[in-house]
Amino acid sequence: MKIYIQSLLALLTIIYACEILSSAEPKYNRDNWFHWNKNVSGCQNLRHFLLENTSSKPVNYHTEKKCRVKGGRWYGAYTDTFFYNSSQLDIDHIVPLSWAASHGAINWSKKKKRQFANDIDNLIAVSRSENRKKGALGFDDYLPPNKDFHCDYIEKFENIVSKYKLTYEENEAAVLKRLRLSCR
Repeated sequence: MKIYIQSLLALLTIIYACEILSSAEPKYNRDNWFHWNKNVSGCQNLRHFLLENTSSKPVNYHTEKKCRVKGGRWYGAYTDTFFYNSSQLDIDHIVPLSWAASHGAINWSKKKKRQFANDIDNLIAVSRSENRKKGALGFDDYLPPNKDFHCDYIEKFENIVSKYKLTYEENEAAVLKRLRLSCR
């Protein structure tokens, strides 16, 4: 009985220590990434700056102040669709913030998290509904429905991962290798 109690106490001590260690690890919190820099161009935040600069025709605005883009013409590469109303679009992080956090970015400084979250190379205007489907998924769990964009998507994803020195898990590296081969 004494050995059983000692074993039980040792097990409880290990469980308690694991709980303390896991609670000490930083957790992803989207609010810590400070995305959509304000006043990028006059009164525009980054979203509207990107919408203005990626429209293939002159944009119109909600008000004369020209802070918020209302309409234009945008190509949604994820869905191979054109959009004319900005409310149909989201600005997607090709490499999602939470994916980056779990692949080496969780302990970055606030400044570096802001830089990543607002990096124009990692942002793309896409169908709002498709962005919601993608969520925080990486390339191994999500590829855009537009198959003609897969290779560009993978290349953009890889470029951001490389630029910020993020890391792939073993299974992701295997998927990436297979996808690269299909792009040749």
